[in-house]
Amino acid sequence: MNSEIVARLERSLGGLPGRDESEIEPPFFRHIEMTFRRDLSDQETNLIRLFRRLSQRQRDALTELLSG
Repeated sequence: MNSEIVARLERSLGGLPGRDESEIEPPFFRHIEMTFRRDLSDQETNLIRLFRRLSQRQRDALTELLSG
C-alpha cells in the first residue's frame, strides 16, 4: 500500500508531461498569468510552460545546469 501511495503522489506532484496546462488551470488563471507576463516574449512564456511540465528532479537538474 505504501508503494501505491508514493506512486500516486509522484504522478500527482511530478509535473505534467504530455498534458496541456489549459486542461487543469482555473478559468481565470490565464488572465492572471497574462497580467504578470506582459513583458515576456513568446519564447520565454513557452520556456515557463515547458519548465512546469518537468518533474521536480528534472527542474533541479536543469536549474543546476543553467547555474553553471
